[in-house]
Amino acid sequence: MSAINKNGLGRDIPEAIARKVRQRDGFGCIVCGGALITYDHFEPEFVDATEHTAEGIILLCIACHGKKTKGLLSRETIEKFRNNQKAKQIGFSFEAFDVGDEHPEIIIGNYVCINVQSILYIYGVDALSIHPPEAPGGPFRINANFLDERGQPILKIVNNEWRTPIENWDVTVIGQRITIKSDIRNICLQLRNEPPRRLIVEKLKMRYRSAGADLREEGPQKVWAGRADLTFNEGMSRDQHAAITLLPGSISLGGRENPGFVPHSIDYGVEQISLLYDLDPVLYAFGTLTHGISTSLIEYGCAELGCEILELSRNIIESESEEGINLLVASLHKVTLQYLDICNERLCNANESIGAVVSLRDPYVNFDIGSRSVGHAIIATRALLNKRFDLNFELWSGEPPEMC
Repeated sequence: MSAINKNGLGRDIPEAIARKVRQRDGFGCIVCGGALITYDHFEPEFVDATEHTAEGIILLCIACHGKKTKGLLSRETIEKFRNNQKAKQIGFSFEAFDVGDEHPEIIIGNYVCINVQSILYIYGVDALSIHPPEAPGGPFRINANFLDERGQPILKIVNNEWRTPIENWDVTVIGQRITIKSDIRNICLQLRNEPPRRLIVEKLKMRYRSAGADLREEGPQKVWAGRADLTFNEGMSRDQHAAITLLPGSISLGGRENPGFVPHSIDYGVEQISLLYDLDPVLYAFGTLTHGISTSLIEYGCAELGCEILELSRNIIESESEEGINLLVASLHKVTLQYLDICNERLCNANESIGAVVSLRDPYVNFDIGSRSVGHAIIATRALLNKRFDLNFELWSGEPPEMC
Protein backbone atom coordinates (compact mmCIF):
# COMPACT_ATOMS: atom_id res chain seq x y z
CA MET A 1 0.00 0.00 0.00
CA SER A 2 1.52 3.30 -1.09
CA ALA A 3 2.40 5.82 1.62
CA ILE A 4 1.62 8.69 -0.77
CA ASN A 5 -1.41 8.90 -3.04
CA LYS A 6 -1.65 10.33 -6.59
CA ASN A 7 -2.15 13.82 -5.15
CA GLY A 8 1.01 13.63 -3.08
CA LEU A 9 -0.88 13.23 0.21
CA GLY A 10 0.84 11.09 2.84
CA ARG A 11 -0.89 8.78 5.28
CA ASP A 12 0.24 10.57 8.45
CA ILE A 13 -2.82 12.34 9.87
CA PRO A 14 -2.14 15.46 12.00
CA GLU A 15 -2.78 14.65 15.66
CA ALA A 16 -5.33 17.43 16.15
CA ILE A 17 -7.45 16.03 13.30
CA ALA A 18 -7.05 12.42 14.49
CA ARG A 19 -8.13 13.42 18.00
CA LYS A 20 -11.18 15.23 16.63
CA VAL A 21 -12.17 12.04 14.80
CA ARG A 22 -11.66 9.94 17.95
CA GLN A 23 -13.78 12.29 20.04
CA ARG A 24 -16.55 12.46 17.45
CA ASP A 25 -16.76 8.67 16.99
CA GLY A 26 -16.53 7.79 20.71
CA PHE A 27 -13.01 6.30 20.49
CA GLY A 28 -14.31 3.17 18.75
CA CYS A 29 -15.29 1.63 15.45
CA ILE A 30 -18.44 3.33 14.21
CA VAL A 31 -19.91 -0.04 13.16
CA CYS A 32 -19.18 -2.31 16.15
CA GLY A 33 -17.66 -0.10 18.88
CA GLY A 34 -14.34 -1.96 19.02
CA ALA A 35 -11.51 0.12 20.47
CA LEU A 36 -8.64 -1.22 18.31
CA ILE A 37 -9.21 1.24 15.51
CA THR A 38 -7.78 2.44 12.19
CA TYR A 39 -8.42 5.77 10.49
CA ASP A 40 -10.33 5.19 7.26
CA HIS A 41 -10.57 7.84 4.54
CA PHE A 42 -14.19 7.26 3.68
CA GLU A 43 -15.26 10.28 1.64
CA PRO A 44 -13.26 10.66 -0.47
CA GLU A 45 -11.23 7.44 -0.38
CA PHE A 46 -7.55 7.95 0.37
CA VAL A 47 -6.55 7.41 -3.24
CA ASP A 48 -8.53 10.54 -4.24
CA ALA A 49 -8.02 12.69 -1.14
CA THR A 50 -6.17 15.98 -1.39
CA GLU A 51 -6.07 16.68 2.36
CA HIS A 52 -6.79 15.10 5.74
CA THR A 53 -10.08 16.35 7.18
CA ALA A 54 -12.05 15.09 10.16
CA GLU A 55 -15.21 15.18 8.05
CA GLY A 56 -13.76 12.73 5.53
CA ILE A 57 -12.26 10.24 8.02
CA ILE A 58 -14.04 7.61 10.14
CA LEU A 59 -12.93 5.08 12.75
CA LEU A 60 -13.14 1.40 11.85
CA CYS A 61 -11.76 -1.50 13.86
CA ILE A 62 -9.22 -3.81 12.27
CA ALA A 63 -11.88 -6.42 11.50
CA CYS A 64 -14.43 -4.03 9.98
CA HIS A 65 -11.74 -2.22 7.99
CA GLY A 66 -10.61 -5.57 6.61
CA LYS A 67 -14.18 -6.44 5.61
CA LYS A 68 -14.56 -3.06 3.89
CA THR A 69 -11.30 -3.53 1.99
CA LYS A 70 -12.32 -7.03 0.85
CA GLY A 71 -15.79 -5.87 -0.16
CA LEU A 72 -17.53 -7.74 2.67
CA LEU A 73 -18.83 -4.57 4.35
CA SER A 74 -20.69 -2.19 2.07
CA ARG A 75 -20.41 1.57 1.95
CA GLU A 76 -24.18 1.76 2.42
CA THR A 77 -23.96 -0.08 5.72
CA ILE A 78 -21.05 2.03 6.91
CA GLU A 79 -22.87 5.21 5.89
CA LYS A 80 -25.70 4.35 8.31
CA PHE A 81 -23.25 4.55 11.22
CA ARG A 82 -21.47 7.79 10.29
CA ASN A 83 -23.82 9.88 12.40
CA ASN A 84 -25.00 7.04 14.65
CA GLN A 85 -21.74 5.57 15.89
CA LYS A 86 -21.95 2.32 17.82
CA ALA A 87 -19.89 3.62 20.75
CA LYS A 88 -22.23 6.59 21.05
CA GLN A 89 -25.18 4.19 21.12
CA ILE A 90 -23.82 2.01 23.96
CA GLY A 91 -21.86 4.72 25.79
CA PHE A 92 -18.35 3.25 25.45
CA SER A 93 -15.82 1.62 23.16
CA PHE A 94 -14.44 -1.76 24.19
CA GLU A 95 -11.89 -4.51 23.73
CA ALA A 96 -10.74 -7.56 25.72
CA PHE A 97 -7.47 -8.34 27.46
CA ASP A 98 -5.83 -11.69 26.74
CA VAL A 99 -5.52 -13.22 30.22
CA GLY A 100 -4.29 -16.77 30.81
CA ASP A 101 -5.28 -19.50 33.25
CA GLU A 102 -2.48 -18.56 35.66
CA HIS A 103 -2.86 -15.74 38.18
CA PRO A 104 -1.61 -12.60 36.36
CA GLU A 105 1.03 -10.35 37.82
CA ILE A 106 -0.20 -6.79 38.28
CA ILE A 107 2.13 -3.83 38.60
CA ILE A 108 0.46 -0.59 39.64
CA GLY A 109 2.85 2.34 39.58
CA ASN A 110 5.94 0.81 41.15
CA TYR A 111 4.03 -1.63 43.37
CA VAL A 112 4.26 -5.29 42.31
CA CYS A 113 1.36 -7.64 43.10
CA ILE A 114 1.83 -11.40 42.74
CA ASN A 115 -1.09 -13.67 43.56
CA VAL A 116 -3.06 -10.81 45.11
CA GLN A 117 -6.84 -10.47 44.78
CA SER A 118 -7.51 -6.84 45.73
CA ILE A 119 -4.90 -4.60 44.12
CA LEU A 120 -6.39 -1.19 44.90
CA TYR A 121 -9.24 -0.96 47.41
CA ILE A 122 -10.78 2.46 48.14
CA TYR A 123 -13.58 3.10 50.65
CA GLY A 124 -15.23 -0.28 50.22
CA VAL A 125 -14.81 -0.41 46.43
CA ASP A 126 -12.34 -2.55 44.49
CA ALA A 127 -10.76 -0.13 42.03
CA LEU A 128 -8.63 -3.01 40.66
CA SER A 129 -9.01 -6.69 41.51
CA ILE A 130 -8.36 -10.22 40.21
CA HIS A 131 -10.84 -13.09 40.45
CA PRO A 132 -10.33 -16.78 39.72
CA PRO A 133 -11.62 -18.44 36.53
CA GLU A 134 -15.34 -19.10 36.32
CA ALA A 135 -14.62 -22.63 35.05
CA PRO A 136 -11.56 -24.91 35.19
CA GLY A 137 -9.08 -23.99 32.49
CA GLY A 138 -10.67 -20.59 31.93
CA PRO A 139 -8.91 -17.24 32.27
CA PHE A 140 -8.42 -15.34 35.50
CA ARG A 141 -10.70 -12.30 35.54
CA ILE A 142 -9.49 -8.73 35.87
CA ASN A 143 -12.04 -6.17 37.08
CA ALA A 144 -11.49 -2.46 37.58
CA ASN A 145 -13.20 0.90 38.03
CA PHE A 146 -10.73 3.68 37.23
CA LEU A 147 -11.65 7.32 37.82
CA ASP A 148 -9.77 10.51 36.98
CA GLU A 149 -8.59 13.19 39.40
CA ARG A 150 -12.10 14.72 39.36
CA GLY A 151 -13.70 11.40 40.30
CA GLN A 152 -15.17 10.80 36.82
CA PRO A 153 -15.15 7.28 35.28
CA ILE A 154 -12.45 6.85 32.62
CA LEU A 155 -12.06 3.08 32.18
CA LYS A 156 -13.91 0.03 33.45
CA ILE A 157 -12.80 -3.59 33.19
CA VAL A 158 -15.49 -6.25 33.47
CA ASN A 159 -14.13 -9.81 33.46
CA ASN A 160 -11.21 -8.81 31.18
CA GLU A 161 -13.27 -6.63 28.81
CA TRP A 162 -12.14 -3.03 29.07
CA ARG A 163 -14.52 -0.18 28.32
CA THR A 164 -13.75 3.50 27.80
CA PRO A 165 -16.66 5.95 28.26
CA ILE A 166 -17.38 8.28 25.37
CA GLU A 167 -17.20 11.21 27.86
CA ASN A 168 -13.39 10.88 28.02
CA TRP A 169 -11.39 13.76 26.58
CA ASP A 170 -9.08 11.45 24.63
CA VAL A 171 -8.26 7.74 24.42
CA THR A 172 -5.50 6.19 22.31
CA VAL A 173 -4.44 2.58 21.87
CA ILE A 174 -0.93 2.23 20.44
CA GLY A 175 0.59 -1.23 20.52
CA GLN A 176 0.13 -2.72 24.00
CA ARG A 177 -0.53 0.66 25.63
CA ILE A 178 -3.85 2.38 26.44
CA THR A 179 -3.56 6.09 27.26
CA ILE A 180 -6.39 8.25 28.58
CA LYS A 181 -6.02 12.01 28.91
CA SER A 182 -8.19 14.53 30.72
CA ASP A 183 -6.73 17.38 28.65
CA ILE A 184 -3.97 17.88 26.12
CA ARG A 185 -1.17 17.68 28.73
CA ASN A 186 -2.58 15.52 31.51
CA ILE A 187 -2.44 11.71 31.36
CA CYS A 188 -4.78 10.34 34.04
CA LEU A 189 -4.37 6.64 33.14
CA GLN A 190 -1.86 4.64 31.15
CA LEU A 191 -2.01 0.85 30.96
CA ARG A 192 0.33 -1.61 29.27
CA ASN A 193 -0.86 -5.14 28.63
CA GLU A 194 1.70 -7.95 28.33
CA PRO A 195 -0.49 -10.99 27.61
CA PRO A 196 -1.27 -13.41 28.97
CA ARG A 197 0.25 -12.95 32.44
CA ARG A 198 0.97 -9.29 33.17
CA LEU A 199 -0.86 -5.94 33.32
CA ILE A 200 1.07 -2.79 34.15
CA VAL A 201 -0.63 0.40 35.30
CA GLU A 202 2.12 2.78 34.23
CA LYS A 203 0.32 5.86 35.46
CA LEU A 204 -2.82 6.54 37.47
CA LYS A 205 -4.14 9.85 38.82
CA MET A 206 -7.42 9.02 40.52
CA ARG A 207 -9.78 10.40 43.17
CA TYR A 208 -12.74 8.73 44.84
CA ARG A 209 -14.59 10.77 47.47
CA SER A 210 -11.88 12.05 49.88
CA ALA A 211 -9.30 9.44 48.83
CA GLY A 212 -7.01 9.18 45.84
CA ALA A 213 -3.81 7.93 44.28
CA ASP A 214 -1.03 9.33 42.12
CA LEU A 215 0.96 6.29 40.98
CA ARG A 216 3.60 6.03 38.26
CA GLU A 217 6.37 3.70 37.08
CA GLU A 218 9.12 6.09 38.15
CA GLY A 219 9.31 8.48 41.06
CA PRO A 220 7.40 8.64 44.35
CA GLN A 221 4.01 6.95 44.73
CA LYS A 222 1.38 8.99 46.58
CA VAL A 223 -1.89 7.85 48.13
CA TRP A 224 -4.27 9.60 50.52
CA ALA A 225 -7.49 8.93 52.42
CA GLY A 226 -9.07 11.82 54.25
CA ARG A 227 -6.33 13.41 56.34
CA ALA A 228 -4.04 10.41 56.04
CA ASP A 229 -1.46 10.41 53.27
CA LEU A 230 1.52 8.28 52.36
CA THR A 231 4.43 8.63 49.93
CA PHE A 232 6.55 5.60 49.05
CA ASN A 233 8.95 4.63 46.29
CA GLU A 234 8.07 0.98 45.66
CA GLY A 235 6.35 -2.01 47.21
CA MET A 236 5.36 -5.63 46.78
CA SER A 237 2.53 -7.88 47.93
CA ARG A 238 2.73 -11.63 47.37
CA ASP A 239 0.15 -14.29 48.26
CA GLN A 240 -2.01 -11.78 50.12
CA HIS A 241 -5.61 -10.69 49.87
CA ALA A 242 -4.87 -7.00 49.38
CA ALA A 243 -2.13 -4.65 48.23
CA ILE A 244 -3.11 -0.97 48.60
CA THR A 245 -6.08 -0.29 50.89
CA LEU A 246 -7.49 3.19 51.50
CA LEU A 247 -10.14 3.72 54.17
CA PRO A 248 -11.26 7.00 55.75
CA GLY A 249 -8.20 8.29 57.59
CA SER A 250 -6.26 5.06 57.10
CA ILE A 251 -3.82 3.59 54.58
CA SER A 252 -2.57 0.00 54.49
CA LEU A 253 0.03 -1.53 52.20
CA GLY A 254 -0.32 -5.30 52.11
CA GLY A 255 -3.03 -7.39 53.73
CA ARG A 256 -3.63 -10.60 55.58
CA GLU A 257 -3.34 -13.93 53.81
CA ASN A 258 -6.90 -14.94 54.70
CA PRO A 259 -8.86 -14.37 51.45
CA GLY A 260 -12.11 -13.85 53.35
CA PHE A 261 -10.81 -10.88 55.31
CA VAL A 262 -10.97 -7.30 54.11
CA PRO A 263 -7.84 -5.65 55.56
CA HIS A 264 -8.40 -2.52 57.57
CA SER A 265 -6.62 -0.31 60.01
CA ILE A 266 -8.90 2.51 61.11
CA ASP A 267 -6.61 4.65 63.20
CA TYR A 268 -8.39 7.91 62.45
CA GLY A 269 -11.17 8.84 64.81
CA VAL A 270 -10.19 7.63 68.27
CA GLU A 271 -7.86 10.50 69.13
CA GLN A 272 -10.02 13.06 67.34
CA ILE A 273 -13.18 11.81 69.05
CA SER A 274 -11.52 11.93 72.48
CA LEU A 275 -10.92 15.67 72.06
CA LEU A 276 -14.68 16.21 71.98
CA TYR A 277 -15.40 14.88 75.47
CA ASP A 278 -14.99 18.19 77.32
CA LEU A 279 -16.53 20.19 74.47
CA ASP A 280 -19.61 18.11 73.78
CA PRO A 281 -20.08 14.79 75.64
CA VAL A 282 -23.11 13.86 73.53
CA LEU A 283 -21.26 14.35 70.27
CA TYR A 284 -18.36 12.47 71.82
CA ALA A 285 -20.59 9.47 72.50
CA PHE A 286 -22.06 9.78 69.02
CA GLY A 287 -18.58 9.68 67.45
CA THR A 288 -17.57 6.69 69.53
CA LEU A 289 -20.72 4.84 68.53
CA THR A 290 -20.38 5.43 64.80
CA HIS A 291 -16.69 4.59 64.87
CA GLY A 292 -17.50 1.24 66.48
CA ILE A 293 -20.32 0.50 64.06
CA SER A 294 -18.31 1.33 60.95
CA THR A 295 -15.28 -0.66 62.09
CA SER A 296 -17.44 -3.71 62.70
CA LEU A 297 -19.18 -3.37 59.33
CA ILE A 298 -15.84 -3.17 57.51
CA GLU A 299 -14.45 -6.20 59.32
CA TYR A 300 -17.51 -8.31 58.59
CA GLY A 301 -17.58 -7.62 54.88
CA CYS A 302 -19.93 -4.62 54.61
CA ALA A 303 -17.03 -2.32 53.81
CA GLU A 304 -18.71 0.22 51.54
CA LEU A 305 -21.47 0.99 54.04
CA GLY A 306 -18.95 1.03 56.90
CA CYS A 307 -16.72 3.51 55.06
CA GLU A 308 -19.70 5.72 54.25
CA ILE A 309 -20.73 5.83 57.91
CA LEU A 310 -17.17 6.52 59.04
CA GLU A 311 -16.61 9.31 56.54
CA LEU A 312 -19.91 11.00 57.40
CA SER A 313 -19.10 10.67 61.08
CA ARG A 314 -15.69 12.26 60.54
CA ASN A 315 -17.24 15.14 58.58
CA ILE A 316 -19.75 15.74 61.38
CA ILE A 317 -17.06 15.82 64.03
CA GLU A 318 -14.85 18.20 62.04
CA SER A 319 -17.62 20.49 60.80
CA GLU A 320 -17.66 24.03 62.14
CA SER A 321 -21.08 24.80 60.71
CA GLU A 322 -24.17 23.98 62.75
CA GLU A 323 -26.22 23.79 59.55
CA GLY A 324 -23.63 21.50 57.97
CA ILE A 325 -23.67 19.29 61.04
CA ASN A 326 -27.44 18.95 60.92
CA LEU A 327 -27.41 17.95 57.26
CA LEU A 328 -24.63 15.45 57.77
CA VAL A 329 -26.27 13.92 60.80
CA ALA A 330 -29.52 13.47 58.92
CA SER A 331 -27.61 11.77 56.09
CA LEU A 332 -25.75 9.60 58.54
CA HIS A 333 -28.97 8.53 60.19
CA LYS A 334 -30.45 7.39 56.88
CA VAL A 335 -27.33 5.35 56.15
CA THR A 336 -27.30 3.87 59.65
CA LEU A 337 -30.85 2.60 59.21
CA GLN A 338 -29.48 0.17 56.61
CA TYR A 339 -27.30 -1.31 59.32
CA LEU A 340 -29.84 -3.77 60.72
CA ASP A 341 -30.78 -5.14 57.30
CA ILE A 342 -27.15 -5.54 56.28
CA CYS A 343 -26.19 -7.25 59.53
CA ASN A 344 -29.23 -9.49 59.38
CA GLU A 345 -28.41 -10.61 55.83
CA ARG A 346 -24.66 -10.97 56.22
CA LEU A 347 -24.25 -12.13 59.81
CA CYS A 348 -27.27 -13.90 61.26
CA ASN A 349 -27.34 -16.80 58.84
CA ALA A 350 -23.68 -17.45 59.58
CA ASN A 351 -24.35 -17.28 63.33
CA GLU A 352 -21.95 -14.36 63.61
CA SER A 353 -22.24 -11.40 65.94
CA ILE A 354 -21.17 -7.83 65.99
CA GLY A 355 -20.27 -5.51 68.83
CA ALA A 356 -20.76 -1.77 69.07
CA VAL A 357 -19.33 0.63 71.63
CA VAL A 358 -22.23 2.66 72.96
CA SER A 359 -22.60 4.97 75.93
CA LEU A 360 -24.61 8.02 76.90
CA ARG A 361 -22.40 8.65 79.94
CA ASP A 362 -19.17 6.66 79.76
CA PRO A 363 -17.80 5.86 76.27
CA TYR A 364 -15.87 2.86 77.56
CA VAL A 365 -18.97 0.89 78.57
CA ASN A 366 -19.52 -1.99 76.12
CA PHE A 367 -22.83 -3.64 75.44
CA ASP A 368 -22.77 -7.40 75.29
CA ILE A 369 -21.67 -8.60 71.89
CA GLY A 370 -24.62 -10.06 70.06
CA SER A 371 -27.48 -9.27 67.80
CA ARG A 372 -29.43 -7.41 70.49
CA SER A 373 -26.55 -4.95 71.00
CA VAL A 374 -27.06 -3.72 67.43
CA GLY A 375 -30.62 -2.74 68.32
CA HIS A 376 -29.32 -0.89 71.38
CA ALA A 377 -26.81 0.87 69.16
CA ILE A 378 -29.51 2.10 66.83
CA ILE A 379 -31.67 3.28 69.77
CA ALA A 380 -28.68 5.13 71.22
CA THR A 381 -27.93 6.70 67.86
CA ARG A 382 -31.47 8.01 67.53
CA ALA A 383 -31.49 9.30 71.10
CA LEU A 384 -28.19 11.10 70.57
CA LEU A 385 -29.39 12.72 67.37
CA ASN A 386 -32.63 13.84 68.99
CA LYS A 387 -30.88 15.32 72.01
CA ARG A 388 -27.98 17.01 70.26
CA PHE A 389 -29.72 18.33 67.17
CA ASP A 390 -33.35 18.69 68.24
CA LEU A 391 -34.51 16.03 65.79
CA ASN A 392 -37.58 13.82 66.10
CA PHE A 393 -36.50 10.39 64.99
CA GLU A 394 -38.86 7.73 66.30
CA LEU A 395 -37.42 5.55 69.10
CA TRP A 396 -38.24 1.93 69.76
CA SER A 397 -40.11 1.34 73.00
CA GLY A 398 -39.00 -1.42 75.29
CA GLU A 399 -36.41 -3.95 74.26
CA PRO A 400 -35.09 -3.75 70.69
CA PRO A 401 -36.25 -6.53 68.39
CA GLU A 402 -34.05 -9.52 67.75
CA MET A 403 -32.28 -9.38 64.42
CA CYS A 404 -32.94 -12.98 63.46
